[in-house]
Amino acid sequence: MIVANPAEPVTGAVPERGVPEPAVTEAYRMRAGATVDSRADGTLVLRHGRSALLLDRPGAGRRAVLLRLAEGWLDDAEVVRVVTAADPERRILPVQILLRRLAVHSWLERRLRCGGQPLLDIRPRDPG
Repeated sequence: MIVANPAEPVTGAVPERGVPEPAVTEAYRMRAGATVDSRADGTLVLRHGRSALLLDRPGAGRRAVLLRLAEGWLDDAEVVRVVTAADPERRILPVQILLRRLAVHSWLERRLRCGGQPLLDIRPRDPG
């Protein structure tokens, strides 16, 4: 459990556009040792050790996000930018569902940030 210091309320900064930033943000990347391979038919294969997950021809947004996750950290705002650039229909919800499923099944590392600074890294031990 993460408990905020009651003497210092957790609030987001208000940028020029007037929309407050979330106090705590979450970022994702492929777990250490995991790879993303692309097949000729468009299927993506996630591998870690003896575990493998086949994603049969994911849409453009999901494909772009998966390949980007293999490169490094990706937060929710970057997910939106990647999907918007890759998918003209901007189907963000299927990408968010995919991220949650990958996190639950231990394919992703997660990082919580507060005020832009890393607060907590969550690293899976074994694929679930």
